[in-house]
Amino acid sequence: MTPAPASEREGPPEVEAEAAQGRPAAAAKRRARGEEKAAKAAPEKKKEDPEGAKDGPWVHTGMILEGKIGMLGCTRRICRSENYHNSGKPGLMLGGFLGKNFRGLVDFGVEGAWGRVRPDGYSGRNAVDLYALDPYKLAEVLVEQTGMPDLNPDFSSLTVGAVKSRAIHAGPTLRIHLIPRGRISAYVGIGLHYQQWRSDYETLGGPLRLGFHGISLPATAGVGAYVLRRLAVGAEFSYIHSFYMAAGVRHPELTTAAPIFLIESAALRAGANLRTDLPSFWSLGLSVRVRL
Repeated sequence: MTPAPASEREGPPEVEAEAAQGRPAAAAKRRARGEEKAAKAAPEKKKEDPEGAKDGPWVHTGMILEGKIGMLGCTRRICRSENYHNSGKPGLMLGGFLGKNFRGLVDFGVEGAWGRVRPDGYSGRNAVDLYALDPYKLAEVLVEQTGMPDLNPDFSSLTVGAVKSRAIHAGPTLRIHLIPRGRISAYVGIGLHYQQWRSDYETLGGPLRLGFHGISLPATAGVGAYVLRRLAVGAEFSYIHSFYMAAGVRHPELTTAAPIFLIESAALRAGANLRTDLPSFWSLGLSVRVRL
């Protein structure tokens, strides 16, 4: 009788005995039962975590939702100077970011923020004067440029009793991360945003709103730490360089809007350079970042 192959003779003694007695089928069944028992007794292998093992690297890739709270301040003459709005004290800032991180290196999404600045020392002053404009010269220039001698604009009733000044910006933002994975997050970023600066005045002549609209280039630097795999806390500084393209006025006696270039020459003759004197902003805040 032909002996069983060597592969069939390997195994427990009873399997080898059956194989030696010329019963390869019985030996194969017993061997299969033994392999099944061994497989059941062996500990199950843990499935691989797509984001790394428990002690593996902390990845930053994925959808991102971020909230911010901090303070907003302004620069340039009209907002910052003691001679005008005197907004030296920063106010509350609230903001957020929604986007996606690619390979831990790049964030791209939509960012926005709202904040207040805090004018001071304005009581009893003329609202036009707070913009470095001489109200009498401005009236003369407006009559001259419109060719309407009967226009006779009177700014004397715009004496200010209270001011609320706020700024918003929103738009696409790109961030570059310096540390693509791990517990530490560090990045720099730039955006192209819609920008608005708006002030509401309570005056003797009624409520007055002046708003300036344009674009801004917020440059950002931030650092943070992941306290959980999907949760990080951090701090961020932004400088929001602003360019204004249009202005709007709302008052019981006048509601209008105009491109900045149409009123720029009048402003220059009245004592102000709107392109260089209207404010840019800065913000400093804390952030909470969730990886969805």
